[in-house]
Amino acid sequence: MGSFSEDKSNFKTKIFLAGFLSVAALAGSVMLSSMFVSKMAENNKQASDFASQNVWLQKFDYKDATNLYKFILKPCKAADVDDIQKKQLDILKEHKLTVVSVKVL
Repeated sequence: MGSFSEDKSNFKTKIFLAGFLSVAALAGSVMLSSMFVSKMAENNKQASDFASQNVWLQKFDYKDATNLYKFILKPCKAADVDDIQKKQLDILKEHKLTVVSVKVL
């Protein structure tokens, strides 16, 4: 080892450069491999999400959704709020339901 440390030739410089490049290449390959694994996991998750969304879309019934939309509350004029609330309470009373509390958001 003593003669190697005293060596002043280009060979010693080339050996250190080759060692450094080997370590850098190893670090780069480990980094790229981990990026590949994480990207593959992300792609698999997206594929399963898309498959489940596709199943949901296949089962989606546009007619029923449109009929349901008719029963969703729609915005009204401020002057009509009391009348609409009275109508809604009348519907609840019709089915023997009572409102215990109302939480305003």
